Amino acid sequence: MALSRAIALPLIATFVLVAFPARAFDYVEHTRITQAGIDLFLGFGISADGAPPKARACADLAGNQAKTCESRRAWLDSARTELGSSHACPSSSFLSYAPAGCFAASDIPALAGDNSANPMTLKWRWFNDALVPQDQRSSFAIGVSLVAGLARKDHGPDTTALGPPEVSGFLQYVRRHQSRRWPTVPSCREGDWDPTIGQANLIACAAGDTAVSDFDFMRYDSDYGTLSERGRPHFRPATCAWSSRPRAGAPAFFEAPRYSDTAPGLNAFAWYADYHVGAAAMQAYSRTIATCRPEESKAWLGAAVVFELYALHFIEDAVASGHMQANAEAATNAQLNAIHEAANVDGVVVRCPNIEQFDPDKSLHALHEACANGERTIRVHGDHVLVRQGLANPGARVTFEWAALLVAKSLRNLYELPSDGDLARALSNLKTADGARTVVEIDDEVSREEINDLGLRGRRIGLSNPTELNGFRADASDLPGYRRLAAWGVDHARAHRMLLKSQRAAVLEPVMQFLPVPESDTSYATCDAYDGANGRMLQQDFGGLFFEVAAGPAYHFDSSAPGARVRIGTGIAIPPRIFPAQVQAGLQWDSSISTDASPSTDRHGAQIYVDYRQFFAVEMGFFLEGQAGAGLRIPTKSSEGSAEPRATWALGGGYLWRWPHRQVGFQLLGGFDPAGGFAPAAAFVYSEVPH
Repeated sequence: MALSRAIALPLIATFVLVAFPARAFDYVEHTRITQAGIDLFLGFGISADGAPPKARACADLAGNQAKTCESRRAWLDSARTELGSSHACPSSSFLSYAPAGCFAASDIPALAGDNSANPMTLKWRWFNDALVPQDQRSSFAIGVSLVAGLARKDHGPDTTALGPPEVSGFLQYVRRHQSRRWPTVPSCREGDWDPTIGQANLIACAAGDTAVSDFDFMRYDSDYGTLSERGRPHFRPATCAWSSRPRAGAPAFFEAPRYSDTAPGLNAFAWYADYHVGAAAMQAYSRTIATCRPEESKAWLGAAVVFELYALHFIEDAVASGHMQANAEAATNAQLNAIHEAANVDGVVVRCPNIEQFDPDKSLHALHEACANGERTIRVHGDHVLVRQGLANPGARVTFEWAALLVAKSLRNLYELPSDGDLARALSNLKTADGARTVVEIDDEVSREEINDLGLRGRRIGLSNPTELNGFRADASDLPGYRRLAAWGVDHARAHRMLLKSQRAAVLEPVMQFLPVPESDTSYATCDAYDGANGRMLQQDFGGLFFEVAAGPAYHFDSSAPGARVRIGTGIAIPPRIFPAQVQAGLQWDSSISTDASPSTDRHGAQIYVDYRQFFAVEMGFFLEGQAGAGLRIPTKSSEGSAEPRATWALGGGYLWRWPHRQVGFQLLGGFDPAGGFAPAAAFVYSEVPH
């Protein structure tokens, strides 16, 4: 067992490093951002230090502010009732940060995405008292699943079958990290994970244990890796404004085409917009039946808030610099990871928001200060920068405030949507969309067979063991709740078309108009977020499986034989921002013709080769490489004998110009071939990553 782990872990580490599509913020950052947004929504400010947030009481506010706070608390608390699980914190702590032993509201956006495929699987996996926790998978099994998912960027998250996680261990693990101040130090605390205990009570732990680890996540949720490999919904496309289009003729971002019938299109704008509009539709319907069916109305309101909390993950991701810079449609997973990591650390230059309209009471000090005196641009960051730099860092603080305010704005937008008029009627009528499955027809006697008829079995929604549907309550009393969370917007485009343009804007524009917009050197009307001040992020990264063709002159000194060499190969390019190297294997053909009268000195050879290329000046493209091969020397005429085995080695160097998907350059190689003596060669090189 020890040997298998010793072999598996380095392999897993390599594939995780190269292939994982990265997430914008880690689990703790998502929860801290969400809690700050909830506090703003309730009427509180954001703490200026790096300490974990503490519970706030509406009674601490004055007059009408306290009443508004209580109303909004009750509205958010309806999600806890809808989840209906002991894993959800009781009402007294559901809106607090990181309570021990249960999930708070701020945990739901963090669980969205890489820990659940959609709101239904969120509830099924994490808020289901009937589930039996999974056995921990071996490192080898996790590694195999990761390798199997290397090319799954274009697959929706709901295309993987999911099993039940180990909830209690997961909670204990993340609470350990949530109790820390920012910036973190390599310390942790054993036993009680109450975040109110001060940093002085922490006990030193393993060095580097400063942030949640992907490998540790997979100890408690072995499907975390397979979900994160389907990471395109976490990346936003290039945009100048919330309603712009990524390219001529493409659909608006929030109407991106679906890849399955249970999930939006694969970008962060589409996922946020779909679930936010879904929440609005459920809330509007809840209000239409509030008088005649009050209990059902409460259930639909709870489902709406669950949808909204799920949607917040993607609006938070849309603020992270690493997720607004990479072109997720065109790049490979390896490229996404490389550009994401670089952009998070370096930051991305974005336009300042209309901060006075955004936050007239100036509770967001860093944003106001950064955009004061008519400043036009500001720099935002992303994943792990918040936890590692702390909120004393201006860039981290600006990023944190911007994401938290978008959370508050989204919650307020949904909470304040009108309860009557054209918008409410349009939203509540979405249930009657022609050809779409009903959103709202819930039968108290709904059966397992009826759930199956909705197509909610197996891989369609990501549930494991579809025959038994294990995890549903034995008496099926909670099936309507799952159906509420699963049935929204199966026909995405048709549902959105039912909203008139002005109505759609009322649901989305108040939030999405304040998304960070990457700065460009071109005009606002025609800008491309991949150009201008941030363009260099895309120019130097080349990663993933690639194909290469090289051709050029060669010369054999032992026989004064000039000739040519052609190589065709394929390999793996590790993005230079991770580790600047390439490894390839391929087929090579050498041909040389002697300059004397004897044709017997003509040389032709075919061989299989392996080439390792190491870059040293990443931005410039200089490299050294080594090559080894084996094959046959093929005589010109049959009278000269049969083919002879040959082996070669060569060392060389060169220069390559890089673009996101191709390289062009030259190389010089010199080495020894036992069948043909010393032979230098030059080549022009062209490489391409398929996309």
